[in-house]
Amino acid sequence: LEVLNGFGISLHENELSVSANEHNFPQRLTNLVQAILAVDDLAYLASSNVSKIFLTEVTDWLSKRKVRYSPKVSLLGKNDIYYSFDILIPASPDTNTPERIIESFGIFDLKQAEALAYRWSEVRQLRTDTKIYAVFSNKKISKRIQDICDAEDIHAIQFSDLESKGQELMA
Repeated sequence: LEVLNGFGISLHENELSVSANEHNFPQRLTNLVQAILAVDDLAYLASSNVSKIFLTEVTDWLSKRKVRYSPKVSLLGKNDIYYSFDILIPASPDTNTPERIIESFGIFDLKQAEALAYRWSEVRQLRTDTKIYAVFSNKKISKRIQDICDAEDIHAIQFSDLESKGQELMA
């Protein structure tokens, strides 16, 4: 229920619902879809017997390295709709490092890659000096997922490789 409440979605008799009017319909519909995807990701995690939500692993990694970040941010897209992302690391003018977004995935599958690519394509046009990273726990991702990430300039990093490949996140 906490995930649903975070998106303003209600659960009544096993049905998800949200109230909307003609002015906020696009945003409310987006929140509903994002809530469904978030619940689906939780189901994947539960079925894999993962003891902690993977996002906690990523935020713990950042905290141990004293990286400043904001969790659960909503960023405006080109169509005036806000999209939720797990982590935002601010730009660092001292090191000339751009703003960075991190999305974490217990299991990074094709559906999630496509959804992330869509959200990123909406947001990136308004945040031109921003990079995005997909951090996942899978052992490997498919060539199709890697192709989507490459096409949308999404940096896919396996969590076990974060120490060696995640230097940009710590700047």
